[in-house]
Amino acid sequence: MQAEEALQLTIANPSLLVVTGSRLYGTERYNEFGKCISDTDKRGVILPPWEYIISRDFEQAAIPGEQDGLIYSLKFFIKHLVACNPQYLEVLFANDKNILKCDEIGKTLMGMRNLFVCKRFYNRIVGFSSSEWRKCKAKEVINNNTISVNRRKEFEKYGYVVSSACHSIRLLRQCTELLLHGTMTFPRPDAEQLRSIKNGQVSFEELEKIYNEASKECESAIVTSVLPERPNEKAIREIYENITIKYLFQDNRCFSRAKALIVGDIDYSGKANPNICNGL
Repeated sequence: MQAEEALQLTIANPSLLVVTGSRLYGTERYNEFGKCISDTDKRGVILPPWEYIISRDFEQAAIPGEQDGLIYSLKFFIKHLVACNPQYLEVLFANDKNILKCDEIGKTLMGMRNLFVCKRFYNRIVGFSSSEWRKCKAKEVINNNTISVNRRKEFEKYGYVVSSACHSIRLLRQCTELLLHGTMTFPRPDAEQLRSIKNGQVSFEELEKIYNEASKECESAIVTSVLPERPNEKAIREIYENITIKYLFQDNRCFSRAKALIVGDIDYSGKANPNICNGL
């Protein structure tokens, strides 16, 4: 089996696959018939074939047949967790209902989540929230192409971009929970209120009060938080290395190549050893 084929097989069978987005948060939308009309966002993690661990590049790929699905390499995924990207951390706190696949590597990764949790997430999450809040008040961009079609429709209908407002407040409250308790709860405990915001049932005046309160709570949380300042990179690195070593040793394709090199059946260029072929 060639490396490319092995990669596609691995992508089709990820170590971890989780439903994310609104279906994770509990803010999905339904039509008048009670059918969910929100996208099914999926995020997965793989340890790619050995060629892509040692020399070739692989960071992420779309899930075949999925409208909004991405598969990440374990190394790439961990890199973003260490950089305190909350979108990646959310995957590790997914509730059981939203976990579609989880093998030994997936369980190990889920079990590592406390090694990533730290105060540094505060700036990243608050930054994302502030960005969404600016999009929510999209008056300055409504007349140009810097606002998406859907956001433009929301602004014209409700006077503010309801989806961005929902994201902004959700992020602040998630951050507060993370700072105070070291966890993220999904679906969100305030999902009902978030859905009412997303459905345009909250006036902008009331929305500003909700946002300001959430901001103050988050600012207080970073002051009193007892989380470590940064991820435990030493422990993370050791676990990743051990996962990779075990995986490579159990990979028949990698093991066969290593054996051929050790006994001298092939040289370092991958060609048959002429001495072996000539019976020398």
